[in-house]
Amino acid sequence: MTFAITVINYTNHVLSPGAPVSALLNPESMRYLKEEDLQALREAMGLNTPVHVRYPIWLREALRGNLGWSTQMRLPVHHIIMRDIGNTLGLMGFALLFSTVEGIVLGIVSALKQYSMLDYILTGIAFGGIAVPGFFLGIICQSRQTPLQIAAIYLTQQPKSSLENRNYPVIITYTEL
Repeated sequence: MTFAITVINYTNHVLSPGAPVSALLNPESMRYLKEEDLQALREAMGLNTPVHVRYPIWLREALRGNLGWSTQMRLPVHHIIMRDIGNTLGLMGFALLFSTVEGIVLGIVSALKQYSMLDYILTGIAFGGIAVPGFFLGIICQSRQTPLQIAAIYLTQQPKSSLENRNYPVIITYTEL
């Protein structure tokens, strides 16, 4: 199954529109390059070889931890992952701890008040939480003026996020109401 996922991933990468060479270069500098220069760069990157030859090389490098180069941040992908893994693991750990404690407490309350209105409300919330996809809930939480953002902005004088001062652009911050 993992092998099939890598094949699908690589196929999507190969079939995606745009040339890898043009993604790496500044659009302004592309006007001044000759076709021979672009061809030499494709040759240096190994893009002139057939796909069935490039896939095993890509897979070998991915298994070694060489995940390539980020064209947006101009850094190796491995460095970006290692830089941000602490925040990711911290968030995952907090979410796991919070959801476990919350699930146990609400489950006990629901079991003690079995067949009551509170039990039905908690069961409905639990089923709703399972049914709503995580990405959709994330979009809802990031949309403008959610109750969480309003409470964070108007009830406290604290900074709304400690990750806003990164070296890469932040797309949405809680302070942008």
